[in-house]
Amino acid sequence: MCICNTGFQDIGNNKCEECTGNKYGKNCSEMCGCNITNSLNENQACDIMTGQCKCKAGWYGDSCNNDVNECEDSRICSTISDTTCVNTFGSFLCDCLRGFTKSSDGACIKESLTTTAVPGSSFRHSLILDYDLPADTNLQAADIYNEIKNEILSTLLDFYKTYIAGLIDIIINDIRNGSIIADYTVVFGELNENDAANLTKAVLDLEQGTQFTVYGQNVSVTSAMYKDLKPCELYNATVGSCKQGYRCRVENNIPICRLEYEDNEVNWSIIIGLSAVGIFVIMVAITVVFVRHLSRKQKKKKQDIPRSKRAANYRDTHGNVSDMDKVRRWREGLASDTFPKRWTPRNWRDLSTGPAMFRHGENESAYSQPYYGPHARPTYSTDDKKDNRF
Repeated sequence: MCICNTGFQDIGNNKCEECTGNKYGKNCSEMCGCNITNSLNENQACDIMTGQCKCKAGWYGDSCNNDVNECEDSRICSTISDTTCVNTFGSFLCDCLRGFTKSSDGACIKESLTTTAVPGSSFRHSLILDYDLPADTNLQAADIYNEIKNEILSTLLDFYKTYIAGLIDIIINDIRNGSIIADYTVVFGELNENDAANLTKAVLDLEQGTQFTVYGQNVSVTSAMYKDLKPCELYNATVGSCKQGYRCRVENNIPICRLEYEDNEVNWSIIIGLSAVGIFVIMVAITVVFVRHLSRKQKKKKQDIPRSKRAANYRDTHGNVSDMDKVRRWREGLASDTFPKRWTPRNWRDLSTGPAMFRHGENESAYSQPYYGPHARPTYSTDDKKDNRF
């Protein structure tokens, strides 16, 4: 009886056949563990005796899953001007450098960039995307750089458009490896106060950390470019300072330009200060008025006392009360039995002469009637004096 060697199997009639179907070992009892796609022979990827995988060029490893980096050889692409080696899966290519484009004949020529003036303003920013590119990613190669640039550009545009619809453009200035570090410029036109505030809020969110979708994966995004700036300082650094008559203030953690004096803005410190000053002034004024009033009242009282005392002494040589005392008593509503109770004017002269107005009928008091003061001093002729009419 024949025994087949390792790598063969008994097919009967004392015949042995080589292992196939990606099998190996004694009597072909083991299966190959190779990546068939990267193997030389898809029908038998490994050695029939040892099971070692037989890889295609550009691949290596126990299962042919490791790519050979041909670009480690510095001679690769050195014969083609303005190119760089780009490692690919299982192979490589010589790609044009950044800033060059490949012509129809395969030569790399410098790009002719046309710069179009965009109206408005701009500011620069930098991001770190927590996305690990393959270690051998050559960002100097035009195709690779442009592919990553377009992915980041699309992501940034989508992000900023959630804050402001009037964004003009984003320009990718540079991309560096080590995660993905992207330097870019935001270009914008004339913005109103709300759009400027929203644009600044977008940068604030990036500074504090947010999430992007890059190549279908959610990745963390951070920035430290403006980390030391306060909200209004960041506003000035990105969208510029407020217009004349406006000032920046923070509302709901968002910096925004507002009129310096708005109807709904109450400066309580000024109001309280003015109120305190106003109350003090009013109190001082009231105190001054009260003191002056009290002083006048006391002065008048002092003046009235001697007048009343002097009036009591105004009597004629016969002991009769003077006319001034009569007036005083009449004003005070005092009644006196000494004088007649009613005075009746005898002629027009009695109405105009001072002493005559107190002439009266017997037992009648002048104080029972209103007091009539003299209106004018009468004049008398010489004849009147002779006739004792006066």
